[in-house]
Amino acid sequence: SNQTKNLLASNQFFSSTNNFAKMSDDGWGEEEELKAPKVLETCIVTKDYIPTSNDHLTLILDDLVFVFAKSVPGKPGFWEGETKGVSGIFPSSYVRTQKL
Repeated sequence: SNQTKNLLASNQFFSSTNNFAKMSDDGWGEEEELKAPKVLETCIVTKDYIPTSNDHLTLILDDLVFVFAKSVPGKPGFWEGETKGVSGIFPSSYVRTQKL
């Protein structure tokens, strides 16, 4: 019956994915975990910033930004941080420090 054929096909697929999962030696060592950057402070966005460059963060009013560095080589007035899971650089004049 068709049902039996479908079941066999899905079982074959399942066993081949199992074999694939065993080949996990892809050169990424488990111990080479990325250290999370230290958050220096949390800021609130005071005005929207829509960047034209990919390495710049988009800032939306009232969003939280976690600051990792308060200086960026060659970019005076820019900080490095993360908002909504995306990290990059942003102009520090568009945020204010969040008082905890």
